[in-house]
Amino acid sequence: MTNRMTWQGAHPIIVRAPETVTALLLLEAMQKHVTALMLSSVTVGGCGSTLAQQSFECPEKGGAPWTEVSSTHFTLKTDLDPKTAQEVSANLEARFSSLADLGFASPIEVRARIDVVYFRHRDEYEKVAPRLSAGMFRTDVRDFERTPLAVLQGDFTQSNKETLQHELTHHFVHALYPQAPVWLNEGLAVYFSTLDVEGDTAILGRAPHRFRFWKGDWHAQIEEGEISVAIPMSEAPSAASLLSMSVTEFEGAADRDPRTSEGQNALKRMGANYAGAWNLVHLCMTDPTVRPLFDDYEQRLLHGEPNERAWAESVGRIPPEKLQKDYTGSLVSVETITQRTNYAPPANKQAVRPMPDADVHVLWARLRNWKSPEGNAAAKNDLSEATRQVPHHPGAAMLSAYWDYVAEDHSAAERTLKDALTARPDDPRLLNALGWVELHANSKTTTAAALVPVAEKLAPLAKTAAEFDLLARNSALHDDIDGALAYEKRAIAADASCYQCFSQAAGLLAEKGALREALQAATLALGLVPEGADPERVADQVDTYRRRLTEGRPAAEPPKR
Repeated sequence: MTNRMTWQGAHPIIVRAPETVTALLLLEAMQKHVTALMLSSVTVGGCGSTLAQQSFECPEKGGAPWTEVSSTHFTLKTDLDPKTAQEVSANLEARFSSLADLGFASPIEVRARIDVVYFRHRDEYEKVAPRLSAGMFRTDVRDFERTPLAVLQGDFTQSNKETLQHELTHHFVHALYPQAPVWLNEGLAVYFSTLDVEGDTAILGRAPHRFRFWKGDWHAQIEEGEISVAIPMSEAPSAASLLSMSVTEFEGAADRDPRTSEGQNALKRMGANYAGAWNLVHLCMTDPTVRPLFDDYEQRLLHGEPNERAWAESVGRIPPEKLQKDYTGSLVSVETITQRTNYAPPANKQAVRPMPDADVHVLWARLRNWKSPEGNAAAKNDLSEATRQVPHHPGAAMLSAYWDYVAEDHSAAERTLKDALTARPDDPRLLNALGWVELHANSKTTTAAALVPVAEKLAPLAKTAAEFDLLARNSALHDDIDGALAYEKRAIAADASCYQCFSQAAGLLAEKGALREALQAATLALGLVPEGADPERVADQVDTYRRRLTEGRPAAEPPKR
């Protein structure tokens, strides 16, 4: 991208690749698609709840105290000591800033609010996360506000840094290039995962230390708890196939049984796709003939051009056979080109507070595995303890309501939230939660009436995408389509990765008869659906609008409310 970075010094830095460099990709695939949460028996009883082999030790029973550090983009909750917690918070902000300044410099401000839970000890982390993972982003955030959730552990190792930066890169891509194809989205995520700042110098372009194509057979090894994978060069996808892959084709292993040969082969293909995407992005970023065209491609995406046209008018001008030759030559390289520039992350303000024991219980309840009988019982116990300590605790009320909301016990969720609102009548989070419960609890007529007092109170307080999205749905229920679209615009401005907002906007546009705009919005929504979420409804929107445009039909079904 033209303004992405100004790399100082006339020479690139050349790093000799180790003889056996292997892939993060199959490891990530295994983490995402193979390893389930390992939760064992629970003994219910206040702080005595046990998960896996040891219990979470409550602070009131002698466990480590927890600290919350709030900064511009992150809310960090951790059992690290307060000084270390502040250092981790500063590191998180530095990584966000380095991506914003060096990776995705643009006149568009990328906003984010991310919850981070950081366990001091790995054995505590493993009670809520895949055992082989270094860190994870949770898609089932159990939060009416839809705040992304990262869970990390141990020392802030290279693995933790790369995991965090990989996911942050997705956030930037979604915000700035929502129409980006999957190879670019994932390739950039792997590429920027190794961006590092050492002193006052930023270094970009290092190969992921756990993956590389090589000329041998498939080879995997475990060292210090981490799996590394060497991928045969012959398994690399072609450049042309990468460019045309859908998300389903790129990550085709999600529904395969990894214990079968078919599932293992699917995981290998996915790993090769990730590695190939990194190689293609690295080529585009470092080859002096490709880089200017790639900058032009990203600028076109930034200004909203459809991906196919943006590519055709930029990198697509390179003859396909030449691009394939250069790409193939980059797969097994003796040297990896990196670049460096002077860089100092900006200072960031922090707000630090000790977390009360009730807040810690709510956090643990949010993290536990609700699908297992043991995790379910432990979460209920945590919520009961939080409410016992602080009646009408807002966090416990919202999580309890979400629990009932998922179980479709809307009456119970409504009672819990209304009770909490008696103590905090102007809490926008509680109002938003109640609004979503009301939205799904009744018929259209009843819901429209029930939402009016909630929307009236929430409107002057709303700040998040979920809150604006709720207000949009309230407007739509009262047949104010233009007002609803205005709220969805504000929702997308607050969080450009809100696929629900794009999907709802698509339905509203279709209701106005603007099918081309509806198809564009629905297509963007489909590309933003996170892993673990069901894309079926959004995919149906895309298919419906495309079919109706082809048939020349001017209208579509109204959006689902």
